Amino acid sequence: QVVSDTAGRFELRNLPPGPYVVRAFADRNNNREPDRLEIWDSAGVTLTENASAELYAFLHDTVGLRITEVALLDTNRVIKVTYDKPYPSEQVFTPDMIVVQTSDSTRLAVRSVQTAPAKAAADSAIAKAKADSIAREIESKLDTSEAARAERAEAAERKRADSVAAAGRALQERQRQAAAAARARGVRPPPVDTMPLPKMNRPEVSSEIFITLDEPLSWQSQFRLQTDGVSSLSGTVKSPNRAFSTPREPVRDSTARQPADTSSAADPDTSSIASAGAGAAAGAAAGAGTAADSAASTPPDSVRNGPPARPRHFSMWWNSR
Repeated sequence: QVVSDTAGRFELRNLPPGPYVVRAFADRNNNREPDRLEIWDSAGVTLTENASAELYAFLHDTVGLRITEVALLDTNRVIKVTYDKPYPSEQVFTPDMIVVQTSDSTRLAVRSVQTAPAKAAADSAIAKAKADSIAREIESKLDTSEAARAERAEAAERKRADSVAAAGRALQERQRQAAAAARARGVRPPPVDTMPLPKMNRPEVSSEIFITLDEPLSWQSQFRLQTDGVSSLSGTVKSPNRAFSTPREPVRDSTARQPADTSSAADPDTSSIASAGAGAAAGAAAGAGTAADSAASTPPDSVRNGPPARPRHFSMWWNSR
């Protein structure tokens, strides 16, 4: 048994070749034993000369996912749903799995559903396309002479060097503060960690989805949201639901200067909504990546309502030498 560093790295040496089961857990009470409410994961590996494993650390329970937060984006047309625990990376969301109903049980049409990684990739592609378009437009207006190009290249190199130097100074300051704190406690300063942080090859798990509707939700109205057939990392499949309401429509400031075309009122880019109703109870606080402070049977009313932490990643290397 070994203890990982703060980045989750550790190494086991001098092991005979053969099959092994590797388990990693977050030891909250420092008893060197995995307890029922501590996050953990395990994997089987076969050791020859060396081997590695990547694990998700999460609370293994039979409690399904619950919706802890609902927020509105894009002027009430996009619904951001946050679960209390992550769902598996292989979980597929389709529009027919999403039920959004008004107070009179009218079902609203759902255009698309995106996981958080899929939305991040789509947003990144859009942002890159815009940046490339702006860069091409700026480039077309620049002086294309050889001297001007050399001057721009020199300025870019100075900017890069300044950025590297600033990062180095920030690192030195953090190391100085850590050493000062260690001396104040009367302990030896920690060694400087120069190893790069491990990068997971397994896909990152998420606890958010983004639902795009055909039409935006009306202001100051009640709705109910349900997501069917959602699995937790432990494999428990549930259909969590939650009631929520949209806020009052923002009042436009009539004293503000308006553009020439005033045919439509300006809408906010985003708006937060308060959750209410029978589905307003937050899920178990023992989400993946955090240790639970109460058993799975804790009443939802006593659970903190907020976005969950991501699962903690452990990366391992060990060899037989």
